[in-house]
Amino acid sequence: MIKLNNLEKYFFKNKRNEIHVINDINLDLPESGLVVLLGPSGSGKTTLLNVIGGLDKTESGEIIFEDQVMKGYNANKWDDIRNEKVGYIFQNYNLLPSMTVFENVAFVLRLLGIYDEEKIENSVHYILKAVGMYKYRKKKATQLSGGQQQRVAIARALVKNPDVVIADEPTGNLDSKNTFDIMKIIKEISKNKLVVLVTHEKDIASIYGDRIIELKDGQIISDESNESQLNYDHKDENVVYLKDMHQIVDEQGEKVSITAYDESNVEIDPIKVKFIIRNKTLYIDVDSSFKKVKLIEDNSNLIIKDEHFKKMDESDYTETTFDADYLNYRDVDRHNKMFVSFGQILKLAAQKVIQSTFKGKLLLLGFIVSGVMIALATGLAANFFVPKAYNMRYDNHYVYVTNDPELNVFTMPSYDELNESLGEDDFINFSTEQTFQVVDQQNDSVFFTFNGFIEKSSLLRNQRVKDGEFATEDNEIMISSALADSFFTSPLFGFGNRLAQEFGIWDYDDLYHEKIKHNGEVYTITGIIRSDLALIYTSDHTYMDMLAFNQGIIYDNDDYQVYYGYDYYETSDLSYGALPQNEDQVLVSTALLETLGLDNLLDDATVFPVTIAPIGDVSGVVEDERPFIYLKDEFLERIYASRLSSYYVSLYIHTDDPRTLIDNIKADTDFIGMRESTYAITQSLSTSFITFMIPMVIIIFAASFVGFYFLMHSTMISRIYETSVYRSLGMKKRELFMSYIVESAFISTISSVVGYLVCSYFLFRAANSPLGFSMFIVNGFTLLIGLLMVYAINIFAGMIPITTLLRKTPSEISSKYDI
Repeated sequence: MIKLNNLEKYFFKNKRNEIHVINDINLDLPESGLVVLLGPSGSGKTTLLNVIGGLDKTESGEIIFEDQVMKGYNANKWDDIRNEKVGYIFQNYNLLPSMTVFENVAFVLRLLGIYDEEKIENSVHYILKAVGMYKYRKKKATQLSGGQQQRVAIARALVKNPDVVIADEPTGNLDSKNTFDIMKIIKEISKNKLVVLVTHEKDIASIYGDRIIELKDGQIISDESNESQLNYDHKDENVVYLKDMHQIVDEQGEKVSITAYDESNVEIDPIKVKFIIRNKTLYIDVDSSFKKVKLIEDNSNLIIKDEHFKKMDESDYTETTFDADYLNYRDVDRHNKMFVSFGQILKLAAQKVIQSTFKGKLLLLGFIVSGVMIALATGLAANFFVPKAYNMRYDNHYVYVTNDPELNVFTMPSYDELNESLGEDDFINFSTEQTFQVVDQQNDSVFFTFNGFIEKSSLLRNQRVKDGEFATEDNEIMISSALADSFFTSPLFGFGNRLAQEFGIWDYDDLYHEKIKHNGEVYTITGIIRSDLALIYTSDHTYMDMLAFNQGIIYDNDDYQVYYGYDYYETSDLSYGALPQNEDQVLVSTALLETLGLDNLLDDATVFPVTIAPIGDVSGVVEDERPFIYLKDEFLERIYASRLSSYYVSLYIHTDDPRTLIDNIKADTDFIGMRESTYAITQSLSTSFITFMIPMVIIIFAASFVGFYFLMHSTMISRIYETSVYRSLGMKKRELFMSYIVESAFISTISSVVGYLVCSYFLFRAANSPLGFSMFIVNGFTLLIGLLMVYAINIFAGMIPITTLLRKTPSEISSKYDI
């Protein structure tokens, strides 16, 4: 059944303390019979037993187990063999302390895939009765003596009716009576199964062994069939034979009968005994020179027989009522499912957290903090990795022109240079982010504000509105669907935006009826344009109004400052002078001249154009109470462009052909600081911010990883004994992996994830508050990515310790526990 060919194994190989523990072993073991391995301590008996049962590996050689040929150590094959075919009786019991006696034995049946509770109960009760442990079935393993634990370990090995029983000193902790009871069962099993047994008791080997193999220094020195039929002349120390003792007292009374025995005829000091019966209780008062006085009760180990001791014959140490056929599972349905359920794993993980020490709870607090830090890191990293729509100004019809040190560009091309490169329909959008107010119709109080970038509705070409109607008047605007939806739904958690709903704005139709204000002007929303960007679409006229309003200058005049606004014109009623004759001339208001102290120009005698510093050539004056300058659109754009080119800027050029425009600008200006959008135009981050952010993100992720590694390493160490038992009995690696994955996920959920979600919520609120923490991006997408990062880091870190451990053989794991 089992064949060993040229097996070699060393301990501490190639070191000064090298031990050749298995030295060229060749064995052919039969399908049935009891094979005994004998030898002194250190001869290699247990190591050879471990190799035969797949608990350990060899450096070289071949093992043939039935039809399985194994030249190297294949953990999966050995798991199947140990699970299905091998019953292992361990010298150190390997019982699970958290389980009862019943559960420890039933455990291996469930590993076999047997989940018929009635069959499990019947089988476990039968084997426990056979080994004399039935009455202890509800006790925990830790409540048993060494001999009792050994009998439970034997029951566990035999209950699945294996093809091979491997027993390492199975009677080493048993008294003589239990030794015979157990060996009778093992002998009965060996009639149809193979039993390989290690023992140091030569009498046991001589009585029960069919074949005796002696080892020394890792080599077989003797391999013989056992033909002897010895009578076992052994007196059980737990049995007292009264007729072999000396009777020293025999008093028979009507109420009390007293006899006393002594195993020797030596003189003893007088013994005084008083019996007192009170309240149905017997009290015994003993006055003697003996220091030990024991009361014999029903549960005492001492058995009293009123007879002489006699030698055992063959039937006394071989006959048994045990029937292995009762443990037959051929017709029992089996199910291939995890032995330990998710519920059990979660329960154990929760118990571990609840019962953890102060240091362990402090570590959990550290993981909550790590979740907070991961939220910060994810919010920062999102500037690079989230879909660009969450960090964009305009759509993919734009080219981004930047004065960007990261691109080695420090000088913007002039406005005139850019104009030469633009196509007929190309357009430079100078608009900055604008703030709009949703206003109460009754008293003009502000409901709430929203921000967006201005886009000319004429640039929408053939794009259809998602809802409502296309704006046609100067006092009508349209907004993007992303901006409109933000009024009703939070992009983080999907809950309603209470700010809008508090004022009766629940959907698009409600929005169309609201009064919208911008810089004192009133607008109406007429439609929603499908876009993921925060955009407001206006007429060309309104676009220039909004741009002009924001382009004021400060004029220093000794002890006062005057703000001059810009306006544009098509036709104007002039009070003095004439309309501009070229793009360099402007109009001014009467209020502006009065403010500057130039009232003398308001005279019919003044000849226009006149030059006014710092405004330039003035061709005429308009009657207006506002201190304004009136420009053509082109002049306004040129002034704004000349201002922006004096420092680091970003220009957004609308075009139908981004690639061609970029090529034209490069050809005309040798300017390379441009990016063609893939979805929309990104906002550059400064080099200093990138330098700060990337190391911080890496440090945060690394700290979380290392911390969780040490927590799960501690868990693994505390469960290494349990793991060694599971592996020794044939539990698959994948089940142990799964239990640790679930435990890692559970601990992550109650620590890191909590910290991550709480921090993400506050970051989202802060980013959408007037304070505006724009460096952090938090939305549904980044939230999901961050959560995946939390679990990935923690689970991966948590799996490293168990992965490292499970690379070892079950014997190596057990040795690690023993150390």
